[in-house]
Amino acid sequence: MEPGLNQSLAFIVNCVGKTKQEVRIVARRKQGTYGSATRARREELEIGLRVFAKMLGVSPTYISKVERDELPPPAESRVKETAALLGVNSDELLALAGKVSSDLAEIIRERPTTMASILRTARSVPDDKLLAMEKRLRDSHQGSSGDREGKRSPTAKPRGGGGRPRGG
Repeated sequence: MEPGLNQSLAFIVNCVGKTKQEVRIVARRKQGTYGSATRARREELEIGLRVFAKMLGVSPTYISKVERDELPPPAESRVKETAALLGVNSDELLALAGKVSSDLAEIIRERPTTMASILRTARSVPDDKLLAMEKRLRDSHQGSSGDREGKRSPTAKPRGGGGRPRGG
């Protein structure tokens, strides 16, 4: 058997019984870099280098150098555009680029103490438990008028847990 085929079979076996989100997490860990991930996905979709460059409005040389990690990943907006064209999650691609979506930075700025604590705690929690927690949070807020898909309604009450301690 060819080495690439062995790796593909190992990946498939590793993904049996996992959710789509869990499979994406496994795939992300296998991708390595932003450049290698975008190149692999572009080739998987059979999009030529020149065609892809034209879709993004950049030169094929630039795309080639980014994919070979000779240049750093592009800015957030370009990473998101690339993710949309390749049909991949923009947060996953931003993470491979060493970046965080600006909307997440805003969420952290709104509630720095609480969000920092949640993120630090989550760091040591297994993926399956995090996915279950995410689902419970999402389900518990489906019927509320406050927080849907990260957007607060104009009438939502301010949330507690901001960054400043109370009292003197």
